[in-house]
Amino acid sequence: MATTVLHGCDLIDGTGAEPRHAVDIVVTDDTVREIVPTRPAETYGTVTLVEASGQLAIPGLINNHTHGTAYGPLFPSGHQALPPEQVRANLDRHLLEGTTTVLCVDGFVTAEGLARTNDDHPLTVKLASCNTPACLEAATVADGGGLTGEARAFTARQAVEAGPSRSVRSAPGTPSAAGERATCTSRPR
Repeated sequence: MATTVLHGCDLIDGTGAEPRHAVDIVVTDDTVREIVPTRPAETYGTVTLVEASGQLAIPGLINNHTHGTAYGPLFPSGHQALPPEQVRANLDRHLLEGTTTVLCVDGFVTAEGLARTNDDHPLTVKLASCNTPACLEAATVADGGGLTGEARAFTARQAVEAGPSRSVRSAPGTPSAAGERATCTSRPR
């Protein structure tokens, strides 16, 4: 297990509490394990230490309306899919802005397309499905250029049965408003 310590940062935990100053955030693999007042770096032993003094750590942000963030037809109109490198670039942009979870509302992305997206990128992508007969008919009339046979056959019921995509959560008892990854970003000057 890889352990990383964000050393000496300030923390806004998303609960509405006052900011906590000069804390260490101990992360093992993808899970926040401990948030403690800053200790001398050498007390941590063999870890990856990220000097975060002057930085602000916040829970990962969630964008609940995105397009072009999953492998599959674009927009609810079923437009031709973006190339995978463009999808990854879109996800990179979100991640660099502190977003760790997005809801892709393109509508006709399949469970397999969503799984491939989540396997290819550290950002967590969730999906809103519009795989109903009426939406499929409307998309076909409006555009439908990206609706493959697989996308046309994938139903809303199958989307529900596929369940939510994987997500990374904080350890129980660790403050995080959304329960998602923490993000460290430069404080505005």
